[in-house]
Amino acid sequence: MHPSLLDTHPFSPVQSARLSEWARASRPGVRYVETDAVHFRIREGGTGGPAVVFFADGPNALEHHDPVFERLTQWAQVILVDPPGFGFSAPKPNFDFTLPAFTDSYTQLLSSLGGPFVLCPTCTNVYPCAQIAAKKPELVSHLIMMQALEWEQEKIWTGKIIDPAGDLGRPFLGQEQNYRTRAEIPKTWYPMALGAPELAEPFLKQSCECLAHGGSFCLASLIQSWFGPGIDDPSFPAFTQPALAVWGMNDRSHRRSDKRSLLKIAPHARYIEHEGVGHFPEIEDPAWFDVLLKNFVRDGA
Repeated sequence: MHPSLLDTHPFSPVQSARLSEWARASRPGVRYVETDAVHFRIREGGTGGPAVVFFADGPNALEHHDPVFERLTQWAQVILVDPPGFGFSAPKPNFDFTLPAFTDSYTQLLSSLGGPFVLCPTCTNVYPCAQIAAKKPELVSHLIMMQALEWEQEKIWTGKIIDPAGDLGRPFLGQEQNYRTRAEIPKTWYPMALGAPELAEPFLKQSCECLAHGGSFCLASLIQSWFGPGIDDPSFPAFTQPALAVWGMNDRSHRRSDKRSLLKIAPHARYIEHEGVGHFPEIEDPAWFDVLLKNFVRDGA
């Protein structure tokens, strides 16, 4: 039995996420899209212009993207996505939380929505998006990658910062601890990750509201399936679409990270540092991101 089945079997508490009436009605434009392995919750808005996709980075859910959603929908089509096992997207029993599972599920979701898309992933969502850009180039016109390292350094960062005691990485026991402590993790994460201290309270309030209404945060299954013993490092084939590698420089969780290492995955990407923001650049400074995105889509560089 794979330990991630604790999150995916029909009687798992994680499965209640897709039954939440609050999640269905929390924002205009929310709907569910079913793929082979995931019941995705998405939010859509805007008419005309480029199609831009954001993937919530847990413990965020798509509700955290309100500031950038409201701004960008004035000139673009915007799609927000809760990742499998996070927020209110429920993984099915055949979803094993490996990187290929994320890549395949995102590919199916994007294919069902049309495209091509400007993909704007943060942190772990960068890796499946980079693979999609290479393997399914017709789905991706541009890629903005935020707060991610090359794979080996991401693995080290996860061990030192996210799971320093190794508890979440222990099969079965990690999932059990994840259920018990998931409401406590945002309390320590946001003050470290956000660039401005005053943002911690509203981010935490929104996260707690989502969790209280059945939202999920399956971090243990992701850590075990991506970085566990005996798991081979993935390959990242080259892609040619215009790309940015963006870093919020006030992210204290990455003070010692080699931020330019992301360029090993996308050597042609333009590297951008933004002071005053942390782990979620597009949400923390939506006005700046609005200008960045407009220029990037217009110029492609």
